[in-house]
Amino acid sequence: MNPLFAMRIDLTNSVLDSTRRVVELSTHVTIDHAAIGSFCTDQYLLTFPHWLEAAPVDFETYDSLSRLSFLLLFNALSFRYWGEPKWSTSYNGASYDGSWGMIAAIAKADQDGLPILDSHSWSSITDNQFRCMLTGNVVIPRFDSRLNIFRELGTQLQASFNGNIQRLLSQGNYDALSITDTIIATFKSFDDSAVYRGVPVHFRKRAQLFVSDVARTIDDDSLGRIKHTDKLTAAADYKLPWILRRLGILRYDPSLAARIDRRLLLKPSSEEEIEIRACTIWAVQYIVEQLHRRLPSLCAIDVNDVLWLMSQAHKPNDEPYHLCDTTAY
Repeated sequence: MNPLFAMRIDLTNSVLDSTRRVVELSTHVTIDHAAIGSFCTDQYLLTFPHWLEAAPVDFETYDSLSRLSFLLLFNALSFRYWGEPKWSTSYNGASYDGSWGMIAAIAKADQDGLPILDSHSWSSITDNQFRCMLTGNVVIPRFDSRLNIFRELGTQLQASFNGNIQRLLSQGNYDALSITDTIIATFKSFDDSAVYRGVPVHFRKRAQLFVSDVARTIDDDSLGRIKHTDKLTAAADYKLPWILRRLGILRYDPSLAARIDRRLLLKPSSEEEIEIRACTIWAVQYIVEQLHRRLPSLCAIDVNDVLWLMSQAHKPNDEPYHLCDTTAY
């Protein structure tokens, strides 16, 4: 039986529903279920913390409203970090790149007195203020895209919720999927979708991660608790498929593997790129299914954290991750 149909999966999340067809038709990427079985026998996989607990910033030092602003801003700007040289920034005497670098840059801007956590000021940030915040060893890639997104975030948040992120959560009825829908409807930059063989496919990477991060890091009854986070999917970025490939769970056809290993760009929303992201999401669903009996409360976003943290440990002969010049991830 096709594993897609043997699983007890709730397809109310449009990400799962739309990516299922991609996995069924995929010709460039396949999922190795034997490798998933081997992966699921490793007990140490269950000891990883939430990914933000390993961040260079202690989020407990921020009040709940500031933390909301921090997490929305971070997830809005968290994409396309790679380059030659790779962008990095210094914070508290250490150098950080990628997602850790963005978190460090926001925290440093806050410490330097920029009203970066005041959502009412986002639409009016100057080019120079933003450039100072995101210039490390080099200016961050896609600087203009990030500046436009930052201003859109402030403008739309003000227009729709009077600048109050808590109202965004409330409008979504504190339900993970409803909040995700609200984010997509409010901020066009969060609309992470594509078309595969004539049919729309949804990924919603950054919107879902924001919801998950809020649910995991804000323990404040006055803000309302987010429910149904078990319906969120893994985040289809470039680090998860990279670690899944290293584990033998994702397999690429020879042509695609050669292009990735030569660090050639994949076209955004090409069949190959869509298949990598869709198979990443479903590989995580298969992992959750395999572990369900032992860990009935385990959900896709938990496995997402484990894999992402695993991807931070590099080996000398690691293959490259796929490169795609996109604001989706």
